[in-house]
Amino acid sequence: YAIADPVATVTFPAFARMRQRGQDLTHSFLTALRMVALLTCPIGVILSGAAGPFSEAVFGHKWLPMAGPLTVLGIWAVARPLQVTFGRFLNSLGAAWLYGRISTLGLLPFAAATVLAAKLGGISAVACVLLAYMVIIAVLLMRVVDRRAGIPLASQWRVLRPLLLASA
Repeated sequence: YAIADPVATVTFPAFARMRQRGQDLTHSFLTALRMVALLTCPIGVILSGAAGPFSEAVFGHKWLPMAGPLTVLGIWAVARPLQVTFGRFLNSLGAAWLYGRISTLGLLPFAAATVLAAKLGGISAVACVLLAYMVIIAVLLMRVVDRRAGIPLASQWRVLRPLLLASA
């Protein structure tokens, strides 16, 4: 939230005003999406890649098992602000209910997968479930942005692809 919330604080009212005026939101939304990805990708990659040394330096040797989940959560730190950006954009279009519906429908499978992951795979598996849920919701929101705002998936992917591929 440290990145997506300040961006949303500025973009949400701007998008809503632009929508009321009948202006095209495509360029502004894609620019905001690019900026969020530009800020989050390096942070997530560093957190993910340096999970072991980070855990040991900050928390001590006894916390080294935390490196596994932290590696996954570093990637989650990229996916979550992007998902929030899509959701806030939909809110500015008056489609908050779609964001809520998608999140609600995914809640039961997410809860079941989390419990199963905790029983079978431990905390790293739970982190993987959290990441998978976040990515699935983000992709669904991308589709909704395509349909509701007319911003094609290809355009959204074109903005995100270089940063996500460089992060990989």
